[in-house]
This record gives sequence, C-alpha cells and structure tokens, in this order.
Amino acid sequence: MNDIKRKRLEKRIVQTIALVTQKELKNPHVGFVTFVRCELSPDGEHAKVYVSIYEEDKIVYNKTLSALQNARGFFRKKIASVIPMRVIPQIHFIADDSLAYLANLPGATPSEE
Repeated sequence: MNDIKRKRLEKRIVQTIALVTQKELKNPHVGFVTFVRCELSPDGEHAKVYVSIYEEDKIVYNKTLSALQNARGFFRKKIASVIPMRVIPQIHFIADDSLAYLANLPGATPSEE
C-alpha cells in the first residue's frame, strides 16, 4: 500500500470512529474523547488509533479506555460498512496524553492577573 493511500485510509478510519462514537456508541463509560490520529500498518492488518481522554479521575479515564477497547469489534464492523477495503484492520486504541500535556504548559492558556 502506498503512502498516499495509507494516509487517506488513516484519516477516514479516524473520522469513522469519531462519528460512530458520537452518534451510535451507547456506552455510558465513554466520556469526552478526541481521536488524535491513526497509524495503519504497511499490510493494512492493524490500525493504532491514538485517543485523548479528557478526564482527571484515573478510574474514569481507565473505564473510558477499557470501554473503547471492548467496542473494537463494533468499530471494525462500522469501518467495514463505510470504507471499501480488502482487509479490515484490527483496531488498537492507545492513550495519547499530548493534548493534556500541551494544556498544562506555562503560557498555553491566558492567565488571570
């Protein structure tokens, strides 16, 4: 699979997962999440989806990540129905804390004086 096609598929996978999470996923444990990016393996068998979870409480954070992991089959089925692909990748959700890190940098948000 060439680079251009892989990048296009990665973008469509993230868009599809985000839309399905917003509109169709009925799990109350999934809170406010952002799907940052996707990395598709060269053979298209695996997709690493990086997710940023906006939750301070570690228990709720872990429940959200676990709920996403448990819904991987549901996401895979939805991807198969939306994106024409020969091989539907196995989805692996990986926590990405880069957005939370950036929010905590000094000067990232205006301070009150």
